[in-house]
Amino acid sequence: GIIINAQYPIYASVRLLSEDAAQAGSLVSKGLSGLGKDFRAGTFTNLDSFNNGLWLSFISVMATEDGTIVNFTDIDNDVDFYNNNPTLSNVSLNTGDVYVVSCIPSTTDNGDAFLGARITSNKNIVVNSGSTNGSNDAENNGARDYGIDQIAPLKTIQQPSGESEYIFIRGNGLDKNIERPII
Repeated sequence: GIIINAQYPIYASVRLLSEDAAQAGSLVSKGLSGLGKDFRAGTFTNLDSFNNGLWLSFISVMATEDGTIVNFTDIDNDVDFYNNNPTLSNVSLNTGDVYVVSCIPSTTDNGDAFLGARITSNKNIVVNSGSTNGSNDAENNGARDYGIDQIAPLKTIQQPSGESEYIFIRGNGLDKNIERPII
C-alpha cells in the first residue's frame, strides 16, 4: 500500500497501462474521505467468458492501524477465486498491510461475483475495487477496459436521515449496453 502524508491539501493519483497500452486506468485517492469501516465494492459485470488471466475483478484492502480485522461478505458462493480460496473472515492486518481477493470471470457466475460485496473492519481501512480488461457489456461483445476506484465508505455516502438519494448524470458515452453506471 501507499500511505501519503502532507502538510497541505494535495492531489494523488495512480495511472496504469496494460502491457500493450491498449487499456488504461486511473485511481484517484479520496484522502481522509476514503477511510472507513464499512464498504460496498463495485466491479464490472464481466459477462464475457474469457479465462486468459487478463480479465480480473478484485477487492484490495489496506489497514491504517495495527490490529485491524477485516471481513468480506455478500460474495457469490460459487465464485472461483484467482488466489485459491482466500480467507474472507477475520483477516488480521497491520498498518500498511494490503489484502487482495480476486477472481477471473471465466464463467457467467464469476462475472459479477464481487459486485456489491461488503467489506467491514474494526478499524479504519482503505478499499480499492474494480476490474482489469473488464466490461459491463451485457451483449458479450468483447469490450475491454480498466475500471478501478478507491471507494468511499458507507458513512460518507449515507445521509444522516437514512434516506439514500443520488444524482447520476449521463455522460457522452455510447448509447449501448456497455455504458451502464454502477451505483
